[in-house]
Amino acid sequence: MNNQWHAFKIDDTLRKLNTSQMGLTASEVADRQTKYGFNEIEEKAGISPFVLFLSQFKSLLIVILFAAAMVSLVLGKLPEAISIMTIVIFAGVLGFIQEFRAGKALASLKKMAAPLAIVLRDGKEQEIPSRELVPGDIIKIAMGAKVPADARILKSANLKVEEAALTVN
Repeated sequence: MNNQWHAFKIDDTLRKLNTSQMGLTASEVADRQTKYGFNEIEEKAGISPFVLFLSQFKSLLIVILFAAAMVSLVLGKLPEAISIMTIVIFAGVLGFIQEFRAGKALASLKKMAAPLAIVLRDGKEQEIPSRELVPGDIIKIAMGAKVPADARILKSANLKVEEAALTVN
């Protein structure tokens, strides 16, 4: 499915999502929840930092470099072996830092998620847990509210967005 929703006209967006400005029916919601699952960031089981660090040394390039260091050591070329191992360890540490930070960023995003959403279903406004949103839901967002999911704006008046919340260090 094309993910350039902002470029579609509103009618085209509604048609592609098989919805209307009155929202989805209860049966459509049930079908889509079965098909798409819950609206939540999938989280892998927690990996200990030690295991995360060791996992950095599984790539083919790292294994080849490690083998080259061992061959250099066997051939008596200690400076070359030390240089190669330094590169291997540096690459492992760098990869660990990036993955560790990415995990923390994902956890931060999950905490920032809006717990509740106001949607139009069967033509009526309802407040639901945001994890129960499905593609095609019509979401109503009031001033100061957090956006509970990816969405295409259908109507707005004086829309302002705080982009700082979208930036993760």
